[in-house]
Amino acid sequence: MIIPRIPQLLLTYAVLLALSSCQTTPSKPPEVKPDPPAKLSGTTVKESELTSIHLTEEAEKRLGIRVEEARTGRGSAQRNFAGEVTAPLSSTVLVSSPVAGTLQATGPVPSAGSPVRKDQTLFSLKPFLPLPRELRATAEGDVAQARTRVETARQRKARADRMLADQVGTVRAQEEAQQELAAAITALETAENRLRQVQTEPFADDIPIPIRTPQDGMLRQVFVAPGQIVNPGAPLFEVINLSEIWIRVPVYAGEARELAANATVTIQPINMRGRSWTAQPIAAPPSADPKSSTVDLYYRLSNQSAGLKPGEKVNVSIRAGGSREWIEVASSAIAYDTNGGTWVYESLGERKYSRRRVSLDHTAGSRAIVTAGVSAGSKIVADGAAELWGFEFGTGK
Repeated sequence: MIIPRIPQLLLTYAVLLALSSCQTTPSKPPEVKPDPPAKLSGTTVKESELTSIHLTEEAEKRLGIRVEEARTGRGSAQRNFAGEVTAPLSSTVLVSSPVAGTLQATGPVPSAGSPVRKDQTLFSLKPFLPLPRELRATAEGDVAQARTRVETARQRKARADRMLADQVGTVRAQEEAQQELAAAITALETAENRLRQVQTEPFADDIPIPIRTPQDGMLRQVFVAPGQIVNPGAPLFEVINLSEIWIRVPVYAGEARELAANATVTIQPINMRGRSWTAQPIAAPPSADPKSSTVDLYYRLSNQSAGLKPGEKVNVSIRAGGSREWIEVASSAIAYDTNGGTWVYESLGERKYSRRRVSLDHTAGSRAIVTAGVSAGSKIVADGAAELWGFEFGTGK
């Protein structure tokens, strides 16, 4: 019997299908997620949900809380730069020795850093004589001439006394002889003193020259000491006058043209706390630093009350072009944390206050300019912010 070909192929396919259905498909292992490097625990508190302060009526009066509304302002933008206090070019005067001689102290010599006044005598200079070739011989000759003059004057005085006694002379002649004798004796004493000086100190003149300070200020450096021999032109001391100082502000050359360089600027301590000063632009010798691509702007500032010192760093607010809107609050409303962050306290009503972080742009007198954190019309604590800060962090009243 012959089996047809097609049924035979179907039988083979059925056998293979049965065998494949009997095999089990291996399952995929589950995926294991790695642990995160860090995770949060506890309740997350946003900065806008910080704890508010509730005061009693008595505590509010005791802390002296005063509230002002934040208002909108408009003006030119301010850019803050780090400036350096420098001494003006003409503020330092170097005093040198006019001639060769020996320095002598007229009193206690002030040390460097001591204040001095104009025309104050610090030293006296005993100069060396421009000596002739035979100084001793000349001095001895002057003494001999003076002695001869004294002897002649005495003889003339004796003759005038005798003539007056014999009533053949006059009182006037006697007085003239007496005056001539006195002058001769004085000349002899001077010549003898000069001879003794030549014998003991042959190079010293007997007329000291006072060395005075040329201006008010303070001693910057003292190069000599009493008893020291100095040459002509030798530096003695420096006097610096810091009643007016310069502020050097390095600015990136690419943005220097965007600043109002000819306008007044506001100077503050480097931490931007405390009072501020207004400085005027000044035309100083141009300077720049090619390594940092900066050019220097200079401003002058009266230093009578500022007390700034050369080399000290300050914050300089320079007005930029264009205008913008900002929010103004009282300068006393700004509280600073240990990291330099700036905060204000907003009144929420019913003696409730909440701390808000603000972005301080700059201060101008009694006003502080902020760019973010509060809106116009917000009631901000103007007086008592420091007390609220201390109360919140456990250091207040």
